[in-house]
Amino acid sequence: MKYLVTYADTDAGGVLHHAKYLELAESGRHWWLKERNLSFVKVNAQYNCSLVVSRVKAHYKHAIYLEDMIDIKTTLTSFERNRMQWDTHIFKEDLLVCKISASIVCVDSQKRTVRTFPEHLMSSLKV
Repeated sequence: MKYLVTYADTDAGGVLHHAKYLELAESGRHWWLKERNLSFVKVNAQYNCSLVVSRVKAHYKHAIYLEDMIDIKTTLTSFERNRMQWDTHIFKEDLLVCKISASIVCVDSQKRTVRTFPEHLMSSLKV
């Protein structure tokens, strides 16, 4: 996924704000699901669960600036009955500028409690 850094994404010095990286990782996960004919809304409707971030780790290596064109690559790296692991790599040209790892859990939409992933969902997301 390509992204052009705009004025609203940056701080007063023209540097991409650290919180924007997390938004970009979220967009990467969303597009990953859409490419597989799924979405957060569809998962909620079909499986009665929400995919919720339970842990996130960001490793910032280089700055990104206003009007930089960046490339976001998101991968579902592991999937267990109670947790998914997603990695998002953000590149500027061919340089890795940030790696974000996120653990995702399944939350029952009605009870609002953590649960295991539904079997049908697991089979549709096999890595």
